[in-house]
Amino acid sequence: MSHDSPDNPELVRHPGLRDSLHGRPTRLDACLGRPERERGPTSFDPPPTASATVAPTTTEPGSTSEESTSSDGTTASDQPVCGDDIAEGAEECDFGKANADDGGCTLQCKLATCGDGLVWEGVEQCDMGAGNSDEYGGCRPDTCHWAARCGDGVVDLAYETCDRGELNGTGVTDDEFAPCDLTCGFYGRLFFITADMFTGALGGVSGADLKCRAAASRAGLPHANTYRAWISDDFQSPATRFEQWDLAVP
Repeated sequence: MSHDSPDNPELVRHPGLRDSLHGRPTRLDACLGRPERERGPTSFDPPPTASATVAPTTTEPGSTSEESTSSDGTTASDQPVCGDDIAEGAEECDFGKANADDGGCTLQCKLATCGDGLVWEGVEQCDMGAGNSDEYGGCRPDTCHWAARCGDGVVDLAYETCDRGELNGTGVTDDEFAPCDLTCGFYGRLFFITADMFTGALGGVSGADLKCRAAASRAGLPHANTYRAWISDDFQSPATRFEQWDLAVP
């Protein structure tokens, strides 16, 4: 055991140690080490912790921002930004402020394509995405133009009885036939002549109506009970018994 020596800077005095032989305090070295002002880390010191530093980056005069780093080593400034007018990374396009879901480059910086469910104005007429179809009323999957449909001005006999295009549903006709409604059916009432011959003893106007309805029912016409006879007596006529429509006919 070494006694404290003022000439030995390696010895540090510890007041709590006692001489094991005499039981009284003595100035003995507590450990062989450097003075506190020069002592470095020992095996009893906790390991140093590494601290991550964040480098500030200047974005505008008088202000700073911190640049974050992802697990793969890239920084946020390395990631592409949709809308900055620079197509990079996974971006297919970037028109900056001109990006639009009805334009050539969408708001997700994807090129507009037929089938993406977005209608490219001026190029596509329609786009139903996965529902595009060549069937009647559908949107063609190759061009995103309308397939045969009501309103195209062409009568598709399997589905339509008339088609006047933009005139459908307006009550306007461009020929001697009845106007066409929005479902490409005639905008009017069905008129038919019975094959049966009748005498004047019809039972009045109401009796004539019953005979018309019976004939319509035998023919399988829809709403057969709504038909009326085109007949007059001293008190009523088709002009007073039928609902009148004002149709614009050129």
